[in-house]
Amino acid sequence: MHIAPRPCKELGFVNCEMNTVNGKVESNWYYKGEKVYFEITVPHGAEAKIILPNGYTQTVNGGTYHFTV
Repeated sequence: MHIAPRPCKELGFVNCEMNTVNGKVESNWYYKGEKVYFEITVPHGAEAKIILPNGYTQTVNGGTYHFTV
């Protein structure tokens, strides 16, 4: 699975989730000043490729991950 959030400053934040066969995937982001903070949760037993707007990518296993851009 790929998770590629696309933040929009006009919205300010997004909290979303989706149920999959492996469990719930969550992708949340919010702006604080000019920085964007991401919190992404991948269910245990699953693998995801996280692709951030600045081009940073990371393949992760189940867990919760925090990023700042």
